[in-house]
Amino acid sequence: MLNHNIKIELIVGDALKVLQELSPNQFHLAVLDPPYLVAEVPEIHEEHLDAVKTEINWNILFRRVYRVLRDEAMLVVFGHLSTFAKLWNVIESAGFGYVTDIVWVKGEPTNFLQAKKKPLSQHETITVWKKGKMRYNWEEAMYHGCKPYRVRRTGIGPFYSVRYVDGVSDGSRYMTDVIFAPHKQAMPFSERTEHPTQKPLVLVERLVRAFSFKGENVIDPFAGSGTTLVACAKTGRNCLGIEINEEYAEVIRKRVNSVQLGLDVFAKRNQLE
Repeated sequence: MLNHNIKIELIVGDALKVLQELSPNQFHLAVLDPPYLVAEVPEIHEEHLDAVKTEINWNILFRRVYRVLRDEAMLVVFGHLSTFAKLWNVIESAGFGYVTDIVWVKGEPTNFLQAKKKPLSQHETITVWKKGKMRYNWEEAMYHGCKPYRVRRTGIGPFYSVRYVDGVSDGSRYMTDVIFAPHKQAMPFSERTEHPTQKPLVLVERLVRAFSFKGENVIDPFAGSGTTLVACAKTGRNCLGIEINEEYAEVIRKRVNSVQLGLDVFAKRNQLE
């Protein structure tokens, strides 16, 4: 059930400039899927290259993200191993502490144009960081509706005797560091947008549930197709998205308004100078 008291906002502007103007210590979670300076983008049309190729001052970016987060907050960053090899020290030097990696396994491989040059890609890496104390919403992160089971485990009892412990599952599962979710081409048609690196809602929603709590504030400095904003709208979080591209900003408006059933909870601020 949607929480109609939450606030979903969008700022159309440059992420670094907007982050500099925001008040500090506002947000409980930052979700980052920045446009990386990639070397090969064979499956992306030229008109969408700006969404994946850019030059960012990473030191400034992560310091400014750190500033707007609360003293106990989480950071989730999408990328690949080669990306994190370059950014690891940058993220740490901004003040963040490493928590874990999450592997997003896609249902089908991608990049078939590279199939004869290297193995097909079927996963992406998500790194999780903390500012201050670790926060984990394990209850909302759980999976439900799985097959119930009963299992007998052996354990060591008093004086090293073997005892048997019955375990019962009601169909719930703890979240692991592997998430299975479709890539863009396998998403429902109703979910897809023209953004080339759109992430599946089921994946982002799981991350939002795991690393924030209902009623808290989430920021996505590179909102893209607006999946983080939609996930927050559906799970009862406030969210501020920043997107520099006006065409993608319009995509975000339509997606969030459709989720919110036309309610006037979607605000647009003018670009900050």
